[in-house]
This record gives sequence, structure tokens and C-alpha cells, in this order.
Amino acid sequence: MKRDLDERGRERGAVLVVSLFLLVVLTLLGLTAMQGTTMETRIASNREDQSIAFEAAEAALRQGEAVIQAMTTPPIPVSAACVADCGVWAPGALFVDYDAYRDPAVWADPRIPVAGDLLAGVAAPPAYAIELISIDTAGGSLLVGWTGGRYYFQVTARGTGASSAAHVVLQSSVVRFF
Repeated sequence: MKRDLDERGRERGAVLVVSLFLLVVLTLLGLTAMQGTTMETRIASNREDQSIAFEAAEAALRQGEAVIQAMTTPPIPVSAACVADCGVWAPGALFVDYDAYRDPAVWADPRIPVAGDLLAGVAAPPAYAIELISIDTAGGSLLVGWTGGRYYFQVTARGTGASSAAHVVLQSSVVRFF
């Protein structure tokens, strides 16, 4: 009996120290796994938000292109002084430089048409702007008596995701004969 008591006194709590060390290691592993999961969730959420913004911009772009295709007469481009019903902009009248495409203040201008309620769940309605880039009247046509020309348009659209942090700007070029 005395021998058992002597052996216990020599251990001095080594099992307790080892188990506490293992508990700390397991806790750190659990925290690291939780941080990784949280980061993956954020990435997936941002990717979904960006996808919604892309879909909104694409819908606005298609609506702008449809407006051009529905025109029955050649448009008269407007300048920056336009105050209402600014359908087709002159080159450089709205977007003065590359940074203007990304500027939310430009897209908040009430003269820029919004694409309506094309998508639910977006922070701001998608919008589009049509610019008349150039007119080519020297191209000719196979149609007898045709005196019109090729009108080159640039459609720029901006879409916002479910949060206002994600936005996408798309552009397309459209050629239309009048």
C-alpha cells in the first residue's frame, strides 16, 4: 500500500498537463476550420452577388440594344445639356473618360433610362445608355435609291447585385442601317 502512495506522488500531474496541451491543440484546429468555413461562405456570397450584378447588366444591355433595333428613323444624338428624354447621346457627352463608366453618380443621373423591373433582388435597378459613335454614309447599299448610312452605336449598361457593393458594367457595339 505504501508503494502505491509513493508512485502517485512521483507522477506530479503529468497526465493533466498532456491532456490540457491536447485540448489547446484541438481548440486551435477547430478555430482554424471555422475561419476557413467562414471565408468560403463569404467567397460564395460575393460570387453570387457578382453573378446577380452581371445578369442585371446583361438584361439592361439587351434592352438598350432592343431600343436601337426598334428605331424607325435615324436618331439625333443629344449633348450633355439635355434635360429630359435623352435617348441617344453624342460621343463623349455622358461618359467623358473611362472612369465615368464606373462612377455611381453618373449612373444615378435621372436622364439615363433604367431597364425597369427586369430582375428582382437587386440593390438598384439596372440602367443603360446609348451613344452614337459614328455615321458612315459612304458605304453604299445594294438597295436602289438607298441614301441612308450605317449608324454605329455603343450601348453601356450597369447592373448592381443584391448588395450595392457588387456592380458590373458591360458594353456592346451595334450597327444599324437607316
